[in-house]
Amino acid sequence: MKAIALLLVWIFAGATSHARALDPRTSIPEFAQICGVRVGRDTMEHLENILGHGLPQIGGHAHGARFWRVPHAGCDVHADGFFYTERSRRVIDEISIYPLSRDARIPVASFPRKQARFLGVVSLGMTREQVLRTLKSTLPVPEADDDTLTWKSAGFFRVSRSNGVINREWKAILHFESGVLSEIQILGFSEYEPGINRVFP
Repeated sequence: MKAIALLLVWIFAGATSHARALDPRTSIPEFAQICGVRVGRDTMEHLENILGHGLPQIGGHAHGARFWRVPHAGCDVHADGFFYTERSRRVIDEISIYPLSRDARIPVASFPRKQARFLGVVSLGMTREQVLRTLKSTLPVPEADDDTLTWKSAGFFRVSRSNGVINREWKAILHFESGVLSEIQILGFSEYEPGINRVFP
């Protein structure tokens, strides 16, 4: 009986801890989901569980970024993350989708083609006009210049309670070359929450 009681206490404590970790203000823009994860919320470790181990980036935030080739979907995937959760996992703050490269150093991954599309419907190679027409009823009018279409959205996710790190802004940028979509970039912007005392290891 004592062992059962201890087990119940452990389960309850874990559930309570998990509930506390999800701030009631949590809200992630729909366009933040790509490659089976949500930028600004899910972790690099979660993404590697889906795609396998990626090629670490050398330089910059050393070994922070990862690269994959996804021939089935006709693209490369680049993901990066800087801030850590209390469980020492890096929250993804950027994912970019590029045309497929021939770099044999980059590990090959596989996932459904739809997961490499912006909002599941916009894929590399579409023209600017096709993109705008496809998203007309889904997203507001974007900020536009000659080479990009940009959408911004507010939201909220607490990355780390102990260090006061939160995400509350997301951005989707579609890059064009010669009028054709050449990169899908999703960004989540982390910041320190004002008035929070940060505790660093």
